[in-house]
Parts: sequence; structure tokens; C-alpha cells
Amino acid sequence: MYTQNQKYDIGVMGFWYGQNYGSILTYYSLNKILTDLGKKVLMIEKPICKNDIEIDETLLSRKFARKHYDISKFLNSDNLNNLNTLCETFILGSDQVFNPGCYTAFKNSLFFDFANADKKKIAFGASFGHANLIIPILERIKLKYFLSDFDAISVREDSGITSLQRLGITGYKVLDPIFLCPVKYFEELIEEAKVDTSEPYILNYILDPTPIKRSLILNVSRKLNKNIINILDGVNSKYENNKKKLNLNGTTPQLTLSQFLAYYKNADFVITDSFHGTVCAIIFKKPFISIANKHRGITRFESLLKDLNLLNRFVYHPENAIENDELLEDINYNKVYELLEKQKTFSYNWLCTALEKVKKVKKRTLKDKILRFLFSKQAENKFIYFEYLYYVVLCIFTRGELRKSNKICREKLRSKIH
Repeated sequence: MYTQNQKYDIGVMGFWYGQNYGSILTYYSLNKILTDLGKKVLMIEKPICKNDIEIDETLLSRKFARKHYDISKFLNSDNLNNLNTLCETFILGSDQVFNPGCYTAFKNSLFFDFANADKKKIAFGASFGHANLIIPILERIKLKYFLSDFDAISVREDSGITSLQRLGITGYKVLDPIFLCPVKYFEELIEEAKVDTSEPYILNYILDPTPIKRSLILNVSRKLNKNIINILDGVNSKYENNKKKLNLNGTTPQLTLSQFLAYYKNADFVITDSFHGTVCAIIFKKPFISIANKHRGITRFESLLKDLNLLNRFVYHPENAIENDELLEDINYNKVYELLEKQKTFSYNWLCTALEKVKKVKKRTLKDKILRFLFSKQAENKFIYFEYLYYVVLCIFTRGELRKSNKICREKLRSKIH
């Protein structure tokens, strides 16, 4: 439901409209957690971009959102300050919202640069996406400036804590909201699904198919003597190509979230290269093999599975898993959930404390005003070229790992110039 005039306790910003099943599930969970806390929640619409596929109302993610959320009207980045009249607190939702590759397109709106000084700003279960934060100096200063203005910040990974510390920011590690959402809400969604799960099967949720992942799936199917059901990335434009790459019978058409969850609930075994696919296997207590996915960030897999003593289910190279029968054994979820419940309690209490904490309004100093101008669109674009030249020179006079990181920064700036 799109809304304009109601008042809300919380405005949630993030990738809730994304076509990936993990994104949909994460924000649905966060919405339910906040609603159960008695909060009236508004999901903030993506700032309008021309030809943006994610605002297509025919997408499954959009249909789901319209059914389950109150959604703000479309605003461009220059008009987001209108949200101050609707929301008392702003929450940046869980996902790779601190990843420069993701937040850059939003200008500075994901940092709530439009929020008034008296509005509380919270980041819950955010992620940098990668273990090492290698970004140009000006980008680092910008990130530190905006994150310093948050009232509370939590991240999903150990590496996220390290990245925050390097920026001089205090943060805490919490679980993905999916873990905190009462399972009854998933069960309600599953009741809407119309899928046949009567025969035993191995569920494969593969975002990035490769021949070796295909071989692993077939090998596990043969050893367990079970059929396979394959789910692909929820992004429409990737479906046909990924289906061709996987080249396996039992591949489902695009699914609703209800169908996605139903397949997970009734699976006998799970193979996935998705972080949220791994999370769902744990939620529904399934034996699983989790495949490292370098392109989408490995650190979040490692951090979660290490904390739950499940790193033995994580494989960096799927070819090494084909003959490893230990990966096919059941998991003692009693022990897993002893660890998980402690983390759930901490994460839930952290969120409650952040919401209840009294807002301390900071006075805008001259330094703040200068930095805010520096990071405005007009000013920042002028500085990018000079910063690019700076890294061009550094690449000439440095060697080894330092030159490698300088080169990464140089190329990131080059992409902004051209």
C-alpha cells in the first residue's frame, strides 16, 4: 500500500524491493520484528531512477511488497526530506548497504543525509560486503562523516566491526533479521504456496551456476538417492541464462517467496552458494553444503558459520566436496541452536536498546557544514577528478600490496569519471 499522509514510528530504508529472495526475506523479517515491537513501519521507496527495473510493478518482489507493507510515495533524492514529516526514526536495513558498490547509486540517501538533526538514525545488521574496505581517501572521509552521525550501528560480520574501527566508529555484530523473525510468519507464508513437495528431494539454491557446482549436485543426488529441485536467482533477467548454465532437470520457474520457503521447509538436504540460502537451511534445520561465493562476499558466510560451529559445512572449492561424504551427514541442531539462541537474544536486545535510546541532538559545527558541502553532489563531482590524478601518481611511485590497493582506488574513481 502506498501512503502519503500517515505518521510512522520508523522509516526503513534499504533493498526491500530487490528481486533476490534473500533481500525480500530479510526486509520482511525486519518489518515483522519492528511491527511486533508495536512500531508503525513505513518502507521507504527507492529514489526514482530512470529506466530502473526495480520499480517495475509487475515484479514478484513488488507484488509481495504491496501486499505486506506500507510504502512511501516515490521521491527523488532531492525531495526525500519530506519524509521527516512522516517518520520519527530511520532504520537502514540489513544487507550490503555499506558497500560502496551498492550505496554510490543512491548518492547519500542511504546515510539519511535528508534526515533532520532531531531524527534518530540506526543501522541494523548492515554489511560492507567484503572483508577489506579498500576505498579512496575522500570516500573514506565521507563514510566516516555520515556513519558518525548515526545513533547506533550494528553489522553482520566480524570484518564489518574491523572496518568500522578503521573508520573510528563503534559498532556491534548482530544476526540477520531472518533469525530474529518468529517462524510463525514464515509458516503463514508457506500456507499460501501451491507446490508439490510430496517426494523426497535435495534442494539446490544456486545464484551463480558453474559446471563444478552442477557436478556436485548430481553427485549428492546419486549418493543420497534423491531427486533434485533447483531454485535460481530471483532476478528475472538472469533466469534463462542461469538455467542454461545449470542445465539440470527439476529447475523451478520464478517463485514467490511463499513457494521459496515451502521448498526449503520440506527439503531433505540443501546445497547453496547463497548466504541467505544458507540462513534458510539453518532456520529450517536442514543438513546442507554451503559453497563460497567470492563475487558476492565470503566474509558473511565465514562469520555466521564460525559462530554456529558449522564451518565444516562450508566449502571454498566445490570440487573438494564431491567425494567428501562427511558433508552428507546430519547436523546436530540442538548444539547449533544453543549458540544461535544466545546471539538472537543479544541481537534483539541491541535493537530494542537502540530504539529506546534517547536521541541526543548534535549541533552542526563549522566542520560539519564544510563536510556536508564537500559531499554534496555538486561539490563531490568536482573533487573526483583531482583525487583520481592523486591515485594515478601513487600507482607510479608505490609497489607491492600498497600499489595494488592504490590501483583499486584509482579504477573506482576512473569509473566515476567516465
